[in-house]
Amino acid sequence: MYEKFDEFLKAAVRDFYKRSGVRKKGQFIAFALASGESASLLIDKVKGTSLKEKLIGGAVGAVAIRMIVKWALGGPLGIALSLATLGSLIAYAVTNQKEILDNIKSYREQVSAVKREYDEIHEGFRGGAFGQSERDLMIDGLLRRFVERIEQVGDSK
Repeated sequence: MYEKFDEFLKAAVRDFYKRSGVRKKGQFIAFALASGESASLLIDKVKGTSLKEKLIGGAVGAVAIRMIVKWALGGPLGIALSLATLGSLIAYAVTNQKEILDNIKSYREQVSAVKREYDEIHEGFRGGAFGQSERDLMIDGLLRRFVERIEQVGDSK
């Protein structure tokens, strides 16, 4: 279960989208950007420009959001995401740039904190402190708590 932190982050973004993404578009976009910037599967720089700057760039922001949605919601959920919903996210991002950028820092802090917890669990597993089933339970619990913290961070703003 989630052998790599990138897989864990993708699962967290998917869970957040399922739980709150449609209702909390700005939080979803900010969380996806913060998560994507931490994940090796999503290119942080495209031709020398950060994803944040691409988002601010308006039309080019649509490309950044598409990359994030494809990265985070690949598979059945990504297919289920309609063009109207994707268009809605892009339109929201363009018109609510300040809200999104204000949330990214908080989400990055949460991603960094959960990475430390994730690494501690995997180190304990590799060190023989517990077995795979215990590790899987701990990772699953960490994922659930992380998504709840992400929702709370966005709600407190």
